[in-house]
Amino acid sequence: LEKLAARGLTVNQAYSASPVCTPSRASLLSGLSPARTRITNWVATGGDTDPNHPSNGKFSWASEGLQAGKWNLLPGILQRGRFDTAYIGKAHFGAGGTHGAFPD
Repeated sequence: LEKLAARGLTVNQAYSASPVCTPSRASLLSGLSPARTRITNWVATGGDTDPNHPSNGKFSWASEGLQAGKWNLLPGILQRGRFDTAYIGKAHFGAGGTHGAFPD
């Protein structure tokens, strides 16, 4: 991180992985696209919030969001590198009542 900061980085154009919160957060933490994590819409109660569409078929969506222990996530990578990590602000990554709702 210190080398990256020393070299400097300017991002003039960028885009979010998704126009809604849960898939964008999951992509940021995992480095994977919403299609890869199978989190493609916001989650609230563990139900699928994606509308039924003929092209979706019977695909198994991760409607509970990003759950602990399933992915190699950025905070864990940083912690193994001896960095301290914290979440600040709105940080739920999964449906209410799941481990991802309010991560510890």
